[in-house]
Amino acid sequence: MLKKFIATINKHWLIRKGDTVLLGVSGGADSVAMLFAFCQLREQYHLNLHVAHLNHGFRGKESREDAEFVKTLCKNLNVSCTVEEVDMPSILKATGTSSQEGSRKERYSFFSRVAKEIAAEKIAIAQNKDDQAETVLINMLRGGGLAGLKGIPIKRGKIIRPLLGVTRAEIEAYCKENKLSYRTDSSNLKKVYLRNQIRLDLLPQLKREYNPRINEVLAQTAQIFAAEEEYLSLEAQQYYSKLCIAFDAGLQLDIDKFLGTPLAIKRRVVTLAWKKLLPADKQYVGGLEFEHVERIIELIETGAVGKLLELPQEVVVKRGYDKVIFHKHRKLTSYSKQAKVVNKPIIIPGTTEVKELNCRVITEVCKREDLANVKQDAKKVIAKFDYDLLDNEDLYLRNRKPGDRFQPKGFKGTKKLKDFFIDQKVAREKREHIPIVATAKGDIVWVVGYRMSDHYKITAKTHKILLVKIELFENE
Repeated sequence: MLKKFIATINKHWLIRKGDTVLLGVSGGADSVAMLFAFCQLREQYHLNLHVAHLNHGFRGKESREDAEFVKTLCKNLNVSCTVEEVDMPSILKATGTSSQEGSRKERYSFFSRVAKEIAAEKIAIAQNKDDQAETVLINMLRGGGLAGLKGIPIKRGKIIRPLLGVTRAEIEAYCKENKLSYRTDSSNLKKVYLRNQIRLDLLPQLKREYNPRINEVLAQTAQIFAAEEEYLSLEAQQYYSKLCIAFDAGLQLDIDKFLGTPLAIKRRVVTLAWKKLLPADKQYVGGLEFEHVERIIELIETGAVGKLLELPQEVVVKRGYDKVIFHKHRKLTSYSKQAKVVNKPIIIPGTTEVKELNCRVITEVCKREDLANVKQDAKKVIAKFDYDLLDNEDLYLRNRKPGDRFQPKGFKGTKKLKDFFIDQKVAREKREHIPIVATAKGDIVWVVGYRMSDHYKITAKTHKILLVKIELFENE
């Protein structure tokens, strides 16, 4: 066992010389063997070892005896330790989580806190190859996909698992060889938990009737899937960067680019989009299920414009024309807030700031020959009108009004502004925020950024030209 233990450490660079390593020790055979193996490496690697043991308070006297056993073991091996006790039944009652999930969270939180207190570079957990096989089967039964079938990672952050290449039988043989006593958790023999059912019933049956090397095969399968999951995750992240853009209240996904993406990546991208809106501690609690992911993809590919989809953790997905918006419930995009009614006179010539529409209007009156000196500006939207046709009428910058109509340049006849926006695939929540230049009588001169009116275009008869520049504020 020790050779495999050392080989795993070296192959995966689990520790470095001089590391402070926190070891989670329950008192069972696995953790006792791991502690003793680290002690055998202590001088060679110049390790500073510290043990952490948490009594969950489930088994009364038996749990307290486990804690005392760990204290005595550490004293005999000259290893410092931190032993604490929590009232796990009360915590579970307050949080509503299952005993296994709640205990795992509490235990890892305890390890993390102690590791921080002692400045440990690594936290060693004593899960083995049999645990890996059980985990793969559990996730397979639950439909976990590659992310679940990759099993237990050999390292993640500070967490390392140097016994993942060793079977439970090899660990027990190592304990016997080195005369190491250990505790047996009586709850591991109860078939009320799925893991225990798999360990005590399913795996022995598979080994006996189908493949005597089933544990080895499942562990190898986990290694294969772990490598493929890592590759696909990196691919999905690259696609996500191309497809999604974050903003203050959420993110938007480009539909056209998404449609040409492989299905396996589509599923990962929408899952990433969902996760990006959540704090790290919420990304794996009440998460997306397969049905959620498929419904998101269906919404993106075939959903009606404006359709909403509610997801776990209060995330909402909304279908636009060419974008899909992901945002937290009740947190709308910057365009989705109800716009104030705006109707502000435009100074001609001069500059008019319209904060309600997040822009300033710069105007000047010039002759046709002066247009050659007008330079394009990437920060400004520029339009030119026949000033004589405007008949010296006052102009206003406003947002849309019910019943608005105009004749877009190049069109025959008038068109409802609402229909124009639909044709241009302008999202409904964005329409009230688009600046409109209009006359005092209400005639639309220019739908800024989209189309000017055909009535005021420059012709061969034009003498005076009104030059209008719209500059959006940079903070938006």
